[in-house]
Amino acid sequence: MPITSASPRGMSRNQLRILIAGLVLLVTAAGNSPAQTYQVIHNFSSTDGSGPFAGLTLDAAGNLYGTTGYGGSHGCGNVFKLSPHGSSWVLNQLYSFQGDTDGCEPAARVVFGPSGILYGSNFDTIFSLRPPPNRPTSVLSPWMLTTLYTFGYPYDTGEYPTGDVIFDSTGNLYGAAEFGGIQNQDCYSGCGTIFELSPSGGGNWTESTLYSFTDSPDGSNPVGVIFDSAGDILGPTSAGGGHSGGMLFELSRSGSGWTESRLHAFDYQDGAAPAAGLVADSAGNYYGSAGTAIFELSPSNGGWTYTVLYNLPESYDGWPTAPLTLDAAGNIYGTINGYCQLCPGAIFKLTNTSGGWTFTSLHDFTGGDDGSHPSSTVLFDAAGNAYGTSSWGGTHGEGVVWEITP
Repeated sequence: MPITSASPRGMSRNQLRILIAGLVLLVTAAGNSPAQTYQVIHNFSSTDGSGPFAGLTLDAAGNLYGTTGYGGSHGCGNVFKLSPHGSSWVLNQLYSFQGDTDGCEPAARVVFGPSGILYGSNFDTIFSLRPPPNRPTSVLSPWMLTTLYTFGYPYDTGEYPTGDVIFDSTGNLYGAAEFGGIQNQDCYSGCGTIFELSPSGGGNWTESTLYSFTDSPDGSNPVGVIFDSAGDILGPTSAGGGHSGGMLFELSRSGSGWTESRLHAFDYQDGAAPAAGLVADSAGNYYGSAGTAIFELSPSNGGWTYTVLYNLPESYDGWPTAPLTLDAAGNIYGTINGYCQLCPGAIFKLTNTSGGWTFTSLHDFTGGDDGSHPSSTVLFDAAGNAYGTSSWGGTHGEGVVWEITP
């Protein structure tokens, strides 16, 4: 699963994954039966992928695209396409990572860039993926992967890209690297960076490091970025800041560079250690999670106001590790990735009522055939069907893709 703010400092993302995977294997199918509107539309079986640690992307034809962190043809994870076929779904592996120059273990979504090409990241690289130029001989024919940039020693530009990549209006790509950059006594592996990749002709891309975090007071270990309407970059760090609980930051263009502003420092009373990026509404408000706190960040008189909207029930023993989703009515959706052996997580909805926010569980995972430990956004299609993944569980214990119908 993607590294979360709950991970002990100094523990690598791979070590954390192995630890959680071991815990999940101990989970047994128990509890109430799944809700009638919930169904598994694909069970991963290792050969077609294992451990989907991120959410899905939808195209205009209703096909779903995603990644798995493990499994596939070479054990390093894959990019897959799930297509509706009558009353069922068919999965095709678009690309299976080999662990060489193409990298390994993707932990974020693939997204469509300005040219309609898929873009994403894994442990080591930023990549693009497109269909073969000639008509494929089979629907099973692999797509063509291009490595746009490889992070490497001494990791001055970053290490372990995290969260979705995003694009500006001119086709430049931006993202966060959880580690790397400036090393100090607080960040032995570096405190993380925000980077830009710009196309430089001939299929080449040029990397620029926009900002390197220093832990205090600006935060460390960024977990995702988003643009505002002015083209500034906002996001959270999972650690560091004035109270060591993480920071909400903004990067604004300043001449030929970027200037960081600190919007909110988490103090463990109002949340801490956010594990995923932000989502915006049409009014310019931002929503996210920090531990069990679901929060709103709103512009106010030239500054920002931070408000905790709701604290998730402690009984789930977990919190969101993926960005939240908003619907047109202002309801908030997300997933809870449980961390104990018998706390396999849930899919939830927060409804804004006159008396505050109301929590509804759309599905409590049992850790059995329905899946467990979701690290996924909640994705809606035009008909209001919701889709996502759970990292483990299912028929083969390797994770599932799920659907909730209205």
